[in-house]
Amino acid sequence: MGLAAEIDHNRGGEEARRLRVLDAAERVFLSYGFQRTTMDDIAKAAEISRPALYLHFRNKTDIYRAGSRRRLDEAAAMAENRLAAAGPFEQKLVSAIADSVSGPGQAVLRHAAWRGVARPQERTRRRSSCRMASADDRRDCARDRRGNRVHRRRPRPARPDPGRGLVHLPRWVGGHEGARRRRRGAHGRLFATRPPGRACRRALIACAIDKIAARGHLNGVAAEVRAMTEFRPDPLPRRRAVAVDVGGVVVGGDAPVVVQSMTNTDTADIDATVAQVAALARAGSELVRITVDRDDSAAAVPRIREKLEKRGLAVPLIGDFHYIGHKLLADHPACAEALAKYRINPGNVGFKDKKDRQFAQIVETAIRHAKPVRIGVNWGSLDQALLTRLMDENHDRGAPLTARQVMREAIVQSALLSANQAEEIGLSRDRIILSAKVSNVQDLIACYAMLAERSDHALHLGLTEAGMGSKGIVASSAAMGILLQQGIGDTIRVSLTPEPGGDRTLEVQVAQELLQTMGFRQFVPVVAACPGCGRTTSTVFQQLARAIQDDIRTSMPVWREKYPGVEALSVAVMGCIVNGPGESKHADIGISLPGTGETPAAPVFIDGQKAATLRGDNIAAEFQAMVADYIDKRFGRPKAAE
Repeated sequence: MGLAAEIDHNRGGEEARRLRVLDAAERVFLSYGFQRTTMDDIAKAAEISRPALYLHFRNKTDIYRAGSRRRLDEAAAMAENRLAAAGPFEQKLVSAIADSVSGPGQAVLRHAAWRGVARPQERTRRRSSCRMASADDRRDCARDRRGNRVHRRRPRPARPDPGRGLVHLPRWVGGHEGARRRRRGAHGRLFATRPPGRACRRALIACAIDKIAARGHLNGVAAEVRAMTEFRPDPLPRRRAVAVDVGGVVVGGDAPVVVQSMTNTDTADIDATVAQVAALARAGSELVRITVDRDDSAAAVPRIREKLEKRGLAVPLIGDFHYIGHKLLADHPACAEALAKYRINPGNVGFKDKKDRQFAQIVETAIRHAKPVRIGVNWGSLDQALLTRLMDENHDRGAPLTARQVMREAIVQSALLSANQAEEIGLSRDRIILSAKVSNVQDLIACYAMLAERSDHALHLGLTEAGMGSKGIVASSAAMGILLQQGIGDTIRVSLTPEPGGDRTLEVQVAQELLQTMGFRQFVPVVAACPGCGRTTSTVFQQLARAIQDDIRTSMPVWREKYPGVEALSVAVMGCIVNGPGESKHADIGISLPGTGETPAAPVFIDGQKAATLRGDNIAAEFQAMVADYIDKRFGRPKAAE
């Protein structure tokens, strides 16, 4: 049958043939994947000629988009019915809606890179179809003539990776901008066999709500539904450790990485210690360690606990014991009860024949008061008997280790042997946390990697004696950043040496920024600001960025209560036209200040759209007011609920 005859014969069934092509394409994409599939494969599977295929689709990307739109419409219709029938939106509906979608629809939603699926292309004219089919024939003939000869071509520009999956979802689903973004096209691999994930379900809900809102069935989208449709990056992998409850704060298990700190006051000075613990807690420290080194310090602990509770601060206190911890805990039972955890150093808990007995006394006290224990090894006070034994054994090895490797092994063995000893005494595994602190970055990484491999205990990370200022910050971030990226670490402390008269809360801020920068937790809104260059001779953007950052830090204790979720806010303060508008669009709210020689105007972008242009001498104050207004509108509780 000729081309014209075939077209005439199938004119009345064009839509059926188009659906047949889409069904065939789904099967072929499933078998070969998007990249390896050709138009010939699809035509053969659909049992039509290639020119007839080109009547409907220009290339396989058009087929992919049309198939995606078809499945999305089916899925959204099901979701719309479920939402309309259910009344008020509830989180549990998400699973039911996603489960109601057909298998192909689930696969499409999961693997398409949903900035939306473009509208199907208009049907190509008959003459263009024939011309493209002929061009394919010419390329095939040329390839056959070349045989095995290498044909050098200019490299093509990089294309989107078909397997990237969900990369974006609009923060709002009912407005024009959300619908416009979902109409943008994107490549994507179509099929897989796994059940739909959270990203798939969010895309499904977003599309269903978009349809309902367009039909007037939904007057305003609830904040809970908006949150469901926002893109959230998948959490980074974590080593699964035994969960330990420290005064109501869970360390390990599925809990997020916990930030802790330590006071440097004399614990016997109750008022000074209470003030510093309160400052650390308000800065965001979730656990605070205090030194308990003598009788008057131990006697002060219950009063410190009492005064903190009067201030409304329930932050757990950890007792740091060395040398005489067994005696202090035995002589001051109120101290043992007031503390949420005990820290033991195996290197100085006792010496010679007293070591095991004094270690056992502390563990028995922990068992009696139902308290967890951190077995904290430090290379500055390493068990010398254990180190000597390992050195002697290493000397007799055929291929001896280096002294540094032996030291690392001694640190790890000290922690593991002490943990085993505590378990033999009767302390359960969910009451034990381990740490292995050194002041060298590479040694720290190696020791914790060995601990993580040999045990499932919760791990406390920290670079001991990290130093002052930027050196301490960089060293701690480098060491703990690598370990956290490997999934190692359940609680962290940044041990910075403060400047004389400096703020002790800096170590809390650095720990929070480390976790937030790596994507593990959200503590405060992020302020992105350009570093400045020759285009930004003005200091206005620097002053504004500092003012915004300081205002956020100062306001966070109140905002956490008043504006739930404000930690996820992103603000951009940029200094010139090069990257300013782009960075500002990517933030929730951003401003692009004029650089040297640029028009004295500062566009403000909110949720990716230009919202205003500020001019004059009050740009900073006006932008700060816009930030405050945005926070109140987006994160504030509805007045009816207050």
